[in-house]
Amino acid sequence: MFQDGIPWVLEGEAALMADQPTPRTTLTAHHHVTAWCLNCGHALEIDLPELITAGHGDTPLLELSLRCARCGERRFQLTVARAERL
Repeated sequence: MFQDGIPWVLEGEAALMADQPTPRTTLTAHHHVTAWCLNCGHALEIDLPELITAGHGDTPLLELSLRCARCGERRFQLTVARAERL
């Protein structure tokens, strides 16, 4: 985060709530999210419209409860990238 061109850090609860991407904000920004299982390396692009339809559109991405379809692991690395335009 920047203020007057200088990086700054929030403290306490404000730091936890500031600028946390959600499925809705990520989709609106034309980004996609890939979840990488930390146990087996399985990767899957998260279906953001499906999460929004299921009522999780405003849940921060880091609070989503994910489980690997291959090994059952719950620890993931999330990557967010700009979707390429055709």
